[in-house]
Amino acid sequence: MMPFLINCIRSRIRFFLLCPIVIAGLQGCSTLKPPATIVPKQPSMDIPAPLAMRFHAVGQWEVDGPKRISGHFDWQHEPQHDTLTLLTAWSLPIAEITRENDQLIVHTSSGQHLTELQWLQASESLLGAPLIVPLEPLSAWIQGQFYPQMLPGKWLSKQDYASGEISGEQGGWMLTWYKQHPSVSKIPSRNFRPDRLKLQAPNVTYRLLLTLDQESSSWK
Repeated sequence: MMPFLINCIRSRIRFFLLCPIVIAGLQGCSTLKPPATIVPKQPSMDIPAPLAMRFHAVGQWEVDGPKRISGHFDWQHEPQHDTLTLLTAWSLPIAEITRENDQLIVHTSSGQHLTELQWLQASESLLGAPLIVPLEPLSAWIQGQFYPQMLPGKWLSKQDYASGEISGEQGGWMLTWYKQHPSVSKIPSRNFRPDRLKLQAPNVTYRLLLTLDQESSSWK
């Protein structure tokens, strides 16, 4: 009988000794804070559309310099080939500029076939200043981005496409992009392409302004 009573007493002592520990543990669990919710970082508003490797761009061009002249353009671009057709304001042909790899040839409306140097001389007599057409870099600039195969460009203003105007510089060229109807949405836009691009070449006094007809243009 005595051993049985001793064992009962020992069991009760263990129970009373363990109860505070268990209760404290349960109370500690109840005060644990739930894990913090991780809010994903919102991307910047300044997200341009992916650089299109092929496109068909249609719009207007304007040279603001010693002479002011404007017209229309139609540009078919592929990685190794370009066909840029320049037209007058009355849609009469001026020249067709073609690029095959690194070779540039200009076909004029009078039937002449000019090299790049000859075109610079001819455009100077026509416009009062040589019209430089860097087709490969221009294929990126017209999309609102720097050309990746040149020295890195430098932004000269805040990259806020929602404001409607940003500016930068690459390879000595001064670049200004305009968005005629900037988005006021707080949702980041991944489809930014400018409506207008203003370029000024190094050591040249005139400016070239390209206005895109986005409805008639296509980007791939």
